[in-house]
Amino acid sequence: MKRLFLVLIALLCLLAAAPPPEAAADEPAVPTYRVGYISVPGFLTKDADGHYRGSGYEYLEQLAIYAGCRFEYIDLSHTNTSMELLAGNVDLLIGSTIQPGDPRFLFSEHSIGRTPLQLSLTSGVSPETPSSLRIGYISDVYSRDAIDHQLARFLPPGRYALLPYADYQALDQDIENGTLQGIANDSLHPQTGTQPYGNLYLFSHYILYRPDETALKDHLDDATNDMLTVTPFLPYLLAKRQEQKGAPLILTPDERAWLAAHSHIRAFASPNQPPYAYFENGEHKGVTQDILSRIEHDLGITFDITETSTNEELFRRLDDGEADVMCDFFFDYNWAHEHHMMLTNPYLTVTYVLVHRRNEDIPSSPVIAAPRSRNFTRQYVERYYPEKDIRYCDTDEDCLRAVSEGQADIAAVKSIITQALIYRNGFFRLEADNTVVYTQGTSIAVSERIDPIFVRILNKEIAHLDPTAIQSAINEETRATTEQTSLVSYLYRHPIESLGILVLIFLALLVGVLLVLRIRRNHLAEISRIAYTEPVTGLNSCRTPSTALRAPALTAASTSPPSACGRWPTTVRHTPEASSQRASSTRSTARRQHSHGSGSQRSPATARASTRSGSSRPASRLKRRRSRSRKALPSSHSATS
Repeated sequence: MKRLFLVLIALLCLLAAAPPPEAAADEPAVPTYRVGYISVPGFLTKDADGHYRGSGYEYLEQLAIYAGCRFEYIDLSHTNTSMELLAGNVDLLIGSTIQPGDPRFLFSEHSIGRTPLQLSLTSGVSPETPSSLRIGYISDVYSRDAIDHQLARFLPPGRYALLPYADYQALDQDIENGTLQGIANDSLHPQTGTQPYGNLYLFSHYILYRPDETALKDHLDDATNDMLTVTPFLPYLLAKRQEQKGAPLILTPDERAWLAAHSHIRAFASPNQPPYAYFENGEHKGVTQDILSRIEHDLGITFDITETSTNEELFRRLDDGEADVMCDFFFDYNWAHEHHMMLTNPYLTVTYVLVHRRNEDIPSSPVIAAPRSRNFTRQYVERYYPEKDIRYCDTDEDCLRAVSEGQADIAAVKSIITQALIYRNGFFRLEADNTVVYTQGTSIAVSERIDPIFVRILNKEIAHLDPTAIQSAINEETRATTEQTSLVSYLYRHPIESLGILVLIFLALLVGVLLVLRIRRNHLAEISRIAYTEPVTGLNSCRTPSTALRAPALTAASTSPPSACGRWPTTVRHTPEASSQRASSTRSTARRQHSHGSGSQRSPATARASTRSGSSRPASRLKRRRSRSRKALPSSHSATS
């Protein structure tokens, strides 16, 4: 046993001393490249938790997947970025304003983003200022001729002077001491102490490399081509996703003058589509109205919206020239040209879903209900369904009613209005499918009779709209419309709460019934107490309730003490019962006198004769009294007796 133990100890020592086995094949190392950047909110920033944000960061992270590499980010906000790249402290540079053609650098094949070059003015300065404006720019980055050409849209010749600068440090200093009243700079690098006044032209940003990094540039360019083949508009999509607020609203003097001369705009809007767009007591409401209110506030104009009952009426009157603007137009240029309209960029995206009856399978060739005079009907319904299977209706509500009543199998409705239509109109047999069958953009259509400058103004305003505010408007209108549903709709949507309310109502009714019965019992007990108790003495009464209620009141002459049963003497009533009682009392008195004697001795014969004559007289008198009583009593008393 001891020998075995020693052998095990020796084996363990050998295993511990043996070198670790080498890996069969080392995995290739992933290259890491250092990226220099300037911290710009929305493009590339690092938060307090060490996480990176921005469209530029997301662009490079996607590029790293296709290039098979990693990126390490180095903040160069307080340094000369180009010198850091040339010194070899970083491998590539993003967010720079240096443009292709500079021999000191290599540039990526594709730009990673485009931003506008802006004219920014210091506080308290405007183009209407009488003195000439001194505007600075970086001469190594921006073209003087290009800036001069674009400034003509905002400032007349002779009203400004362009001053070139070699670096931002000197430019910043002159802005602070008031030497400059404006600056031409890209929107990615806003200048402190200035406000944007106008966009001059688009400015592209590239990835910069050192001249000796040709292999790295070619490798990342190939990866970029693969990435953009899959997602061609990736830079735009990433920049759009990063927008927490809309772009600044920058209008030219001509645009401001046009708005001042056209403060009221005649308009139409879609009816009968809550919460998307609808009318209530002649007032336009819904999501589109909330967005239009923001546009009116920003531009200082008013849309005078006229109510229509159907879309067919709306487009007929629009074609007749009764309005200059359609507030929620289907984003389709062909549809716009048919109605002689010009389109803005979409300000809202709407999806369509199918609505069908619950617990019923949709047939292979369903009949679809579709609204008339809708571009959606032409673009989707008439394209994918044969004419014989289309049932045309005036409104979306009529479409759902046709499905509910079995006249159609399905209907395609905007997802934003589906639940409101179902609950407000009691179409509880219907349900909406979650599959989106069609997507459209909603834009503002402007009549071709109007100056196209209004479309350009509206496009600027749509870009200025806050995306979060638009989503908030959708949520608020959807909630408000749902709260206006009927009681039946509430019971359907909240079955458990409704059951609880019904139980509470039943319990309240039951408690009410029990309370009424208790009060009734107390009243009967009080009536019985009054009936069987003398009110003066408080003694129990021998009367029945009926006689107690019929008992006459005491007269002044009735001063005799109460009888043995606790009853005061009352006036004698000539009723058959009373007469019978008096007759019985008389016979009882005669028998008592006969049995006990009267104090004088009479003979038996005299006593018998007296008894017979005495008993016959009261009997005859009793009969006469009964006869008179029957004649004297009214019919009601006779019936009671």
